[in-house]
Amino acid sequence: MPNIIFRILVLFVFTVCPLLFSGPSWALLTAGTQLIAIDGDVDKNVTVAVLSAEVPSDYTYGYFLNGDYSTFNPVPLTSDPTLQAGIENFQGGDTIDFALFNGTNYYTLSGDASDSSYAVLMDWMNPVTTGAPQQPADWTDPYYQMVDIAWFAPDGTQISVETAIDLDSLLNDGVAPASVPEPATLTLLGSGLAGLWLWRRK
Repeated sequence: MPNIIFRILVLFVFTVCPLLFSGPSWALLTAGTQLIAIDGDVDKNVTVAVLSAEVPSDYTYGYFLNGDYSTFNPVPLTSDPTLQAGIENFQGGDTIDFALFNGTNYYTLSGDASDSSYAVLMDWMNPVTTGAPQQPADWTDPYYQMVDIAWFAPDGTQISVETAIDLDSLLNDGVAPASVPEPATLTLLGSGLAGLWLWRRK
């Protein structure tokens, strides 16, 4: 029972609290969606660093790139905030679908919409407010320096992963969600996930 209460509390923090106490660093909350790399300078690449707070050894973290689901790219992770692991370089306009792999199944960000066995919440933070994106050249939507991803795996494991632009060469690079639910659905999303979790536990 305490474990269930803890998970519901986490869902509350990720959904309702940002709506009530939004500060300058909080920007947007979504369900699972692919990331789009936004090149904000003229170097034609976006450096993304991945930091995990708690990824169990029985999961491999990685991504699929630009809709190619035949090639899974593993990403090394660390829980040491002083280290930068999982450094990957993407081109502006690349679509990145992060995933967990348990040796049998891939649980992708985009699959969250169609697979009820797991859930993903993404908290996009630190919007880029200076300069203009160079690639893709026609990008006009907001984009962000970092996104916190909370995975709720089918076996009940909660996994927290932070994806951020390499702060050593930040400039105006960033990432953005490939699709965004309407703001009015965010609280419903949180309550629905909590209800789904309780139903699965029973």
